[in-house]
Amino acid sequence: MNYELKSLILSKQNLRQAIGLFKQMLDGSGTVLNYRWASALLQRVEEVEADYLLMRNFMRQGYDDAQRDELYRRGLRKLYGIYVDFVIEEETARKAELKDATSRLKGWCLQWDDVRKMMEGFVQDVAMASLSVDGKQDERLDALRKTHADDMALAFDAVLTSRGWDAAMTEQAVSVLLSPAVETADAALLVSALMLAQGICFDYGKWKTLVDIYRKSDDEGIRQRAFVGLMLTLPTQDMVSLFPEIDADLQELFCNDEVKREALELQMQMVYCMNADADTEEIRRDIMPNLMKHSDFRVTKDGIEEVEDDALQDILNPGAADKAMEEVENAVRQMSEMQQRGADIYFGGFSQMKRFPFFYKLCNWFMPFHDEHPDLKNIKMKLGESVFLKLLFERGPFCDSDKYSFALAMSQVIDRIPPNMREMLDNEEALGPLEEAPEVKTAAYARRMYLQDLYRFFRLYRNKQDFRNPFERDETNNPRLLLANPVLAGLGLDNQLAELEKFYYKRKRYAEIIEIEERGEKGEERVSRERRVLYASALLKLNRFTEARHVFAMLLAEDDANQSARRGLAQAAFYVKDYTTADREYSRLIEEGSVSMRSQLFLAIAKLHLGKMEEGMQLIYKLDIEQPDNLYVRRTLAWGLLMQGKCEQAESIYSKILQGSDVQVDDYLNAGYSKWFTKKMDEAVDCFRKCIKNSRQETDNDDEFLVKRFAEDDNLLNARGISLTEQKLMRDLVVSERAKP
Repeated sequence: MNYELKSLILSKQNLRQAIGLFKQMLDGSGTVLNYRWASALLQRVEEVEADYLLMRNFMRQGYDDAQRDELYRRGLRKLYGIYVDFVIEEETARKAELKDATSRLKGWCLQWDDVRKMMEGFVQDVAMASLSVDGKQDERLDALRKTHADDMALAFDAVLTSRGWDAAMTEQAVSVLLSPAVETADAALLVSALMLAQGICFDYGKWKTLVDIYRKSDDEGIRQRAFVGLMLTLPTQDMVSLFPEIDADLQELFCNDEVKREALELQMQMVYCMNADADTEEIRRDIMPNLMKHSDFRVTKDGIEEVEDDALQDILNPGAADKAMEEVENAVRQMSEMQQRGADIYFGGFSQMKRFPFFYKLCNWFMPFHDEHPDLKNIKMKLGESVFLKLLFERGPFCDSDKYSFALAMSQVIDRIPPNMREMLDNEEALGPLEEAPEVKTAAYARRMYLQDLYRFFRLYRNKQDFRNPFERDETNNPRLLLANPVLAGLGLDNQLAELEKFYYKRKRYAEIIEIEERGEKGEERVSRERRVLYASALLKLNRFTEARHVFAMLLAEDDANQSARRGLAQAAFYVKDYTTADREYSRLIEEGSVSMRSQLFLAIAKLHLGKMEEGMQLIYKLDIEQPDNLYVRRTLAWGLLMQGKCEQAESIYSKILQGSDVQVDDYLNAGYSKWFTKKMDEAVDCFRKCIKNSRQETDNDDEFLVKRFAEDDNLLNARGISLTEQKLMRDLVVSERAKP
């Protein structure tokens, strides 16, 4: 019923029906809310209803009102505001994590003045405690930080579960979160809470807060958190019709080329995050064995021990040390290259280190790393003012979540680390290759680190199911293609979409390209030929040949010199058996100098199907002379010989192909034809049987499989005088042979 109510308010914008359904849901039988909350919401709905009835009665009495449209829309907006509160109340009643958050708050509601006093007061208290000279400075600071961490956890819960925000609330939030008198880490934490809250139910006030923080903040970390938040929670087109301010906000944002670039980078970076499992497997399979094989330490039940050098190794195998070093360097270089491409190379290792009690607290997953966090007190006591922690915070190549994992893990093993390794922790080399200092880090770097934090949370948090995962497919089972959101249409993102589609094409993610193009409204003109070529090429890759042919034909009609379109049209036409078009376009490509072996083979086959036997075979013989060992050429030659009726020669070639190591399903089928045509019936039956056995197609009926394959080659069978009766008998022979135990 929630979806139906939302549709009535946003899509259909039917105030009367929305009020009626809302009242029905709040009468006690259609909601999990307690009586007090349901009654309070019902009273607000009835106030909207009273205004609506008054407006309707005025019209019935014949009064004109120039503000009638605006009043009606205002009623819908008020009703949507009540709907936001309703959804949040229901979600906090249903979901464990949100229910725990409200219970921790103990009835305290979000008041930004209180939050400001708490955050600014902490900064002042720390400054005062740092000046104390009575010997209790560290004790006071530790107590302040512990209390503040608890206060910030409550503020995080308050923002997360807060009801809808009006303009005043939004203005207060922006003022507090941009205040230079609050800690950057505190502001960043609450920006993340805002993003999570938007995942419960879209609230324009909270989204507007993210927009304003992104536009106005001087801190790149906070800006990128806000940008990720506003992009991952973009509204629907229906929302814009009710809140036209959204369109104005987006117009103002995306008139800036930097914002367009950051939006493109964000979409690409999300792909890298979502590829973490594949990258982890590549590291485990191809890189880690070399690193572990040449490690100078081993882990035992008593801790980490150094492995002594084998004195005889240099004598018995003098080149082993150099070879081992080279293998280690190659492994490190591979990981470095993966990281430079944007891969999340640390997910696999650190995903196993999220079981510390630190990660049982929701807000800690979003806390920017700082070595003064109360939960790192233990390791600070053991290491003192360690260069290790300082560098980890400033230049470590990990996201904040992994930095906490690293530090917490170190606190547990530090006592068992050999002395010489502990000494290394005071050297810059302890962390290996480090990123540049924070002052030169780019917005892209800050965004990538934050996205990795988010990806870990949505993959690994114990109650992750209570939150909408932006890395999963959306409610319509489509990939989350932020740049293809209809609310961004008309904002001049064509170049960015073209770059994104090229990015997807290189990674063989063809479905995403098709989804981007087909999300556009019916009849919308494609804004660039480049995108249409990518779209048609993706259709071709996913075997949607008829659609691909149509798009390629349109492109070629617009620009007869477009070789990409010509090549695509030729291939698509070939696959839909439009051999006339394939013949024409492949011939044109070859005339224009595009003489790839693939094009010549397809052209030859098209000519054979069109009855141009001599032309087709002439091409094939030429290729066979040039590449006598090429299996594709040999297969085409054998097929051409079958088409010519030279079945003995074809049968000889297929027999050799079947003896090789690279046998394809169609090789068995075509070899079966050659045996059949040369009256070697038992061998033909055996080939057809192997064709069925090795087919990738799922089929429960062998006879139907052969019916389909024989029908596809009816021209060949008819040319060789194979009647339908003979085809049935051959199928019976094959099926009965397959049925034998």
